[in-house]
Amino acid sequence: MGVFTPTHKPSYCSIYGSAWLNENVKSVATRYDEAREDRIFAFSYNHKISIDPVQVLKACHCLNYQSCEHETWEASEAYAFLESLKSDTEHALPGYDEAQWEIRAA
Repeated sequence: MGVFTPTHKPSYCSIYGSAWLNENVKSVATRYDEAREDRIFAFSYNHKISIDPVQVLKACHCLNYQSCEHETWEASEAYAFLESLKSDTEHALPGYDEAQWEIRAA
């Protein structure tokens, strides 16, 4: 089983964790037509863990699903970083490095 270990510095994890949290709050407010408080939520990354890459991908899909309700989500830095994390994680999947680059007919 492969293991994904974040290679990003903890400070970046906290910055993007906060961005993801704020985008999610904005999405929920948009989805349920609620007024959004003008405050910034903070996320603090304070531990190092290794996670199965499939679980990382599933969590990325969950965050995207929960954050996509407002019109600026796909233009946000948080979205761009999420896409980058998904790409990095796909490369950590077991067997990825050994797989053929393309599929050819036999």
